[in-house]
Amino acid sequence: MNQPYSPPQSRAALSGSRIAVAPARRDHAGAKRHSRRVGLLRIALPVAALAGVALYVSTLRGGGETEAPPADPPALTEEILADEAMVMQAPRMAGFQEDGRPYRIEAERAMQRADDADLIELETVRAAFTLDDSDARVTADRGVYDSAGAMLTLDGRVTITTDAGLSARFENAEIALDTGTITSDEPVAIESDGRVIRGNRLVITEGGDALSLTDGVILTAAEPAAAQPAGGDGMFGSLGGGGSFEISADSLEQVVVDGRPRFTFSGEVAAVRGDTTITAPTMVVSAPPGAEGSASFDRMVASGGVTIDAGGRRVTGTDAEVDLAANTLRVTGGTTIRDGESRLSGGTMRADMAAGTVMVEGGRVRFFSPGAGGGGGGGGGAFGAFRTGSGGPTEIVADRFSQTPRDGGGALLTFSGNVVADRGGSIVRAPTLTVLVPGGAGGAMDSASFERIEASGGVEVRADRQTATGANAVFNMAAGTIVMTGAVSVTDGNQTLSGDRLTVDMNSGVMTMEPLTRAIITPRGGAGLP
Repeated sequence: MNQPYSPPQSRAALSGSRIAVAPARRDHAGAKRHSRRVGLLRIALPVAALAGVALYVSTLRGGGETEAPPADPPALTEEILADEAMVMQAPRMAGFQEDGRPYRIEAERAMQRADDADLIELETVRAAFTLDDSDARVTADRGVYDSAGAMLTLDGRVTITTDAGLSARFENAEIALDTGTITSDEPVAIESDGRVIRGNRLVITEGGDALSLTDGVILTAAEPAAAQPAGGDGMFGSLGGGGSFEISADSLEQVVVDGRPRFTFSGEVAAVRGDTTITAPTMVVSAPPGAEGSASFDRMVASGGVTIDAGGRRVTGTDAEVDLAANTLRVTGGTTIRDGESRLSGGTMRADMAAGTVMVEGGRVRFFSPGAGGGGGGGGGAFGAFRTGSGGPTEIVADRFSQTPRDGGGALLTFSGNVVADRGGSIVRAPTLTVLVPGGAGGAMDSASFERIEASGGVEVRADRQTATGANAVFNMAAGTIVMTGAVSVTDGNQTLSGDRLTVDMNSGVMTMEPLTRAIITPRGGAGLP
């Protein structure tokens, strides 16, 4: 019965087409026969050993029954070197990784020095092993194989490609063949699934499932044209509307969890897509298996103090979560939105990037805009502060805020829940306040560009000594009018007027009540009419 090949306790086998063993030359003629015998022994003994055991250079870890392929018997040549080294042409080495899968190394030329038989110097290297459950192929100009540790050190135009589509370029690299661990301390570029990752120090462990990259990391992910989602018209439309991603950071840790790649960026992280940039100390990006490019990213979580610059606005908060699959953005931990010199703050901001809508709630939402500058008033009576370009700042406090795009351009800003608005000293109270901003305005939150304010649900307007109440009120900045409807009442000192509709000309200060249903005039020190 033929017995299976069973190697001794070694991990890799070496074979080749030409071998030279180099003894030192002897110059005196009297020792020729002696040196010839010694030379023959120096050649014959190592070669006999090589032929008998196929020159195993490291210990197999094949799990018992798994066996390394036997090496071909080497052939002798007459090449002699002065440093007593063994030189092999076209060497081939084979062994097994810890999990029993084979690896092999080939080169155009190899040299094994007598003073350290564990180290084999290689020229024009080719190797194959398993990385992340995929066959990997390696090329390099030069290399050193350490048979004792199954370590392959490569230098000069190092490349690694896999059947799974990964391609990596290195200046140098060390590969632990038994575990599949790869390290490099020089610039590296890795391409996979439409993504390119660059850095200056690399460690790949767990057979390719875990990657660590440091010292100036940049990830670029191109967007397949067929995968680009529809963008919205809001300030975060470019973040959710497709296009390439570029993420830079001090370091990157990549792991695969349940088949899903997860990228953890740390240290001055900046993610750019279109005109939107997210910066944070830490950012975690995940992707479903199989998708390519930036389309593969389905979730981004930034933490530790987040800044989002988008379309001329800046949003800050403690943490942010971008759901690219649902096209939503959430910022928590004391959110502030800045639009030029205007700002809005609250607890949590939520944005629908496809619809272009934004909502802020949690605690009391506060809005401030300096307006056109200068003081309030400027003519037009007590309510003149609501005119366009009237000057004074605008402050609004409410329970909630939302912004939605208007048909034809512009935006609707809606404040709801115990709304109090102060514009140049004139105060409006109402359950709901809606601001219309025209298209092409300098900033959607710049109160100087407000076109119209609508208050509803029971409105009170106070300016100087005058107080007006009604069901609804419309402040038309462009026309310079205020129209209040629904059981309107106006009090000015000792005078009270009631009616169905009040019109105020903010330029002249003239008020018109129609129809006037009741008028109460109380003389000083006297009672009013019944």
